[in-house]
Amino acid sequence: MIPVFVALMVFVMVANQIMTNYNTQHQIIIVQSYENQLSSTLQQLYQSMSLDEIQNTTTPITKTNPLPQYIDGEPYTVTGSLIGEKLTLTFKLPGPSISHDVTVVLGPGVTWSGGTLNSLSSDPKIVIQKISVTPSRLSMGFG
Repeated sequence: MIPVFVALMVFVMVANQIMTNYNTQHQIIIVQSYENQLSSTLQQLYQSMSLDEIQNTTTPITKTNPLPQYIDGEPYTVTGSLIGEKLTLTFKLPGPSISHDVTVVLGPGVTWSGGTLNSLSSDPKIVIQKISVTPSRLSMGFG
């Protein structure tokens, strides 16, 4: 009787671990999809605002968060850090404590003003401002 009970307990623990791993991998795949969407949005904003035809902006231009409020039923935060022309975005989901990074190449003349994109914020947005035309200098961040 005891060997059957032990075998049943081992089976339950292994099945639980397999499902946990599956759920974590599933959420990482979903996060990667949203990372690509946000990365593309940031690159398009950078390229559009870098054009010489776009004059300096006296007030920042904002774009609402292009992502849904929840990723696979979980709220999330996104932070960014810029090194040279490369912006690293870090997505964090609190549930299973998933953190995943993606790097986006923007271009010269951009500074990252920081901030956190919090999906539960009342107004999550991307903020961009053109500081100078020649050479083109932009300030980007989350607001």
